[in-house]
Amino acid sequence: MNGLTLKLIGSWLREHLGQILGGILLAGFAGWTLTVIHPAESNTEIAIIAITATILGLCLAFILDYLRDIKRLSLKPPVKVYPDQSSSDIDLLSFIAHEKPRRAKLLEYSSATVHGILSSLVANTSDIQLLVQHPEFAVGSQQRDRICSQIKAYSIEFEEYPQLRIRCYRERASVRGRKFDERLIYLGWYRYVAIQAKNQPLVETVWGHNNPLISPTTEARESFNMMNEWFDQVFSELWKNGPALKEVCNDCKNKCSTPPSQGWLDLVSKP
Repeated sequence: MNGLTLKLIGSWLREHLGQILGGILLAGFAGWTLTVIHPAESNTEIAIIAITATILGLCLAFILDYLRDIKRLSLKPPVKVYPDQSSSDIDLLSFIAHEKPRRAKLLEYSSATVHGILSSLVANTSDIQLLVQHPEFAVGSQQRDRICSQIKAYSIEFEEYPQLRIRCYRERASVRGRKFDERLIYLGWYRYVAIQAKNQPLVETVWGHNNPLISPTTEARESFNMMNEWFDQVFSELWKNGPALKEVCNDCKNKCSTPPSQGWLDLVSKP
């Protein structure tokens, strides 16, 4: 029996420990009840009572497990919908603190609104892949400066963190999302808004943090798998085609006065 099989068996036993113990107790009670109703007069009858009690206990354990799943599904909606990012932050930060995900994929624009989430992932020593909009393809100078400022902030705060990788996508941003291992996923979108102040030219901007977020639960396995596979495909294509941050910063026409150090750019640009 290989290590993977033992790991799967151990995981199953931990998940169903309560039902197993409940079944054993019920089997013992059933056996005692049968001996009271019909005292055994031979070893054969004792064996029959023991086998009958075991079968009853196993059946009751399966029933308990089934009822537990029904209760869990009835209490937990298959898809959680948050009106905006701030309303989802408490659940997400709690998940990171308690579940300690090993890997995270973040598809953002400037990523300014997930700085705290990144800090929590770094504290958890997670492997992080971060995709942000390429500054040269951002909507307006304000968004471009925001992206560059955020990158500079990461280079200071996470200067020596070896498990952060950053790339930039050139495509016009549409999807925003975060994925943590194969256990949690948040999906949303970006919308573009044209704003015109009085006596000022029309200015286009992009909004993401104030749009709804949806999060399919793992209990709704079909929905979760569908959205999970779709997000993986979108993320993988952007990651494969997006230049590493070192290339972006070194070629950036909007040179900042204090660019990130070359050492840090090399670190976050590793394959």
